[in-house]
Amino acid sequence: MPVNKERHIIKQLGLPKDSTQNLKRLQLPFPMIIAWDEKVVVTSFLVNPIIHTPLGNVYNQLLEVYDQDEINALRINRFGGCYNYRRKRNSNEWSSHAWAIAVDHDPVKNALAFNDKKASFSKPAFKPLIDVFYSNGFYNLGVESNFDWMHFEYLIK
Repeated sequence: MPVNKERHIIKQLGLPKDSTQNLKRLQLPFPMIIAWDEKVVVTSFLVNPIIHTPLGNVYNQLLEVYDQDEINALRINRFGGCYNYRRKRNSNEWSSHAWAIAVDHDPVKNALAFNDKKASFSKPAFKPLIDVFYSNGFYNLGVESNFDWMHFEYLIK
């Protein structure tokens, strides 16, 4: 599967904005926990309007594939963020999070530098999760590049 290139995203969406006024709030069908502060529960977050429906479908479908206990036990509910107006690490290119077209899940178990030997999302229990994201127009950097398994990004057409 192809991955987004910055020039194509800019052509389709324009430059990212240091503002949330054009983002849309996605209500979640199950609560998530902030990965870096597990006392904080998330019931919604801001996304780019183009991913509002497909990402909502992802979370609804995940509840059909996994029950709430499995979501909790597998740490699918660990939220690592969506909108973040920033550049990629060690780069002048914009992060896809600057457009709010990507979401991170369980960065503790799927850290940026983890490959398929270490990342939990590379394991068989998470194949349905990966499949649900892909069937809704997202790709995973772990699957595509074997790093950053937490990162699910919407493919801009």
